[in-house]
Amino acid sequence: MPTHCSKSGAVLTLYAKWQANGYSVRFSNGTGSVTGAMADQAFIYDEPQALSANAFERTGYSFAGWATNQAGSAVYGDGQVVSNLTASANAMFNLYTRWTTNDYAVTLDMQGGAGGDSSVKAAYGVAMPTARMPERAGYTFGGYFTSANGGGTRYYNGDGTSARAWDVPSATTLYAKWTANGYAVTFDRHGGSGDL
Repeated sequence: MPTHCSKSGAVLTLYAKWQANGYSVRFSNGTGSVTGAMADQAFIYDEPQALSANAFERTGYSFAGWATNQAGSAVYGDGQVVSNLTASANAMFNLYTRWTTNDYAVTLDMQGGAGGDSSVKAAYGVAMPTARMPERAGYTFGGYFTSANGGGTRYYNGDGTSARAWDVPSATTLYAKWTANGYAVTFDRHGGSGDL
């Protein structure tokens, strides 16, 4: 509002000075077994700036972006330029990691069997997907394992159901286990006598 100076009759105008507020963005690794650390990032209101690149890692998962609350969906991408984030009373704006489950190619080595699926796509932390199990004349199928002859860890049961959730963060080969069937043989004397 203009102010009048009584001595000279001149008008003196005063101007408001504004200084943009500063705030910080805090990066939270969310839930699950996540490694890595990220420092808070300083921002100035009305000054666009790229978010710090994600430095968190989670085995079996890929980073999918930042959410504004722990249960929300990702709204900001990795390194996205943002401005005017609404900070809380303590001038802190919180972002939370979002993750997508990785899929891995799993080769199914039938070890002499036939008729089953030769591979599946397994999602990390999820039960093994449905697959056709192999057959082998004279043998009983005992599942798929990480080593031949039923060694290592079992991932498929003999009936084809999942034995455990997939927990290998890489493409892997599983091996069929086979047990030779036993047979009872009956001898017919066909009119003869004596011990057999």
